[in-house]
Amino acid sequence: MALRVARGLFRLWLILSVIWVIFIVISGWDQLSEIFTAIEPPPGQGGVVLPPGLYECWATRNADNPFVIIHPGVETSADMSLTTAWRRCITYKLQIPIKALTPPLMLLALGSALIWAFRGFRSDFSVRQRLPTKIYLDNNIVSAIAKDDEPSESDALDRLLTAWRTGKVDLVTSELTLAEIKRYHDPRMRAAIERIFRFLEKVEIVRWDELVGIHSYGDARTWINTPMIQNYPEYGALLTLGLEAADAQHVYVAGKQACDTFLTCDKGILRRAAGIKGIFSSLTVQEPSQLV
Repeated sequence: MALRVARGLFRLWLILSVIWVIFIVISGWDQLSEIFTAIEPPPGQGGVVLPPGLYECWATRNADNPFVIIHPGVETSADMSLTTAWRRCITYKLQIPIKALTPPLMLLALGSALIWAFRGFRSDFSVRQRLPTKIYLDNNIVSAIAKDDEPSESDALDRLLTAWRTGKVDLVTSELTLAEIKRYHDPRMRAAIERIFRFLEKVEIVRWDELVGIHSYGDARTWINTPMIQNYPEYGALLTLGLEAADAQHVYVAGKQACDTFLTCDKGILRRAAGIKGIFSSLTVQEPSQLV
């Protein structure tokens, strides 16, 4: 959220700065055009009255001119030093650029200073007092990091990755994620997502069911053995919430491996966050933007 606000303010500053510069250029066009125009007295005249600024610029090019060029309040060409004339000429020619650029630059500096100051009142990573140390990434989060296909979560994922790179959090996933990645049809996209997967720490998959027996049935010609599989209570409870099997398996592994947060963009999982909390009390289901 903070990055989106800063980006919006910067774009607003850019638009206002362009409008301001255009306004100054239009209103001061006559003076601005004189910057590139050599001002000389009319031919055949021994003297001419020039306004301040233009006089000094003329004097820098005519330091040895015998004629006396006068305007009220400024020395004549005879008693004005060349250094003084140059200084006044440059000051005159820079009036419009300075007037156009100084307010936007001062506003930018002030805004940057205020942002820097306000950042000192919040923690580096989150407003939360206690940071989750072990965050399980659902398959769609690993995919979003590679594809950047969740615009509303993009800034939060950037902040999360920054915290991970600086060692403030551990980001983990499991081989369940790789199994889902393998089902992507686009080979280039699959390779990009697998690259992100390889960077992450993997927690061991914990079985969510067990073999409790074999059901045998046969007759004189055929004998059939059917395994009897029983779900563990937590996994069964996750399925009872209405989670799909693949989602329930991810959540089950995260809960059993003592993860603090299950990060996902899956609305079906997010809607059941409270129910999941009732099954794994130490596991919080969130979107990236809710966490950071």
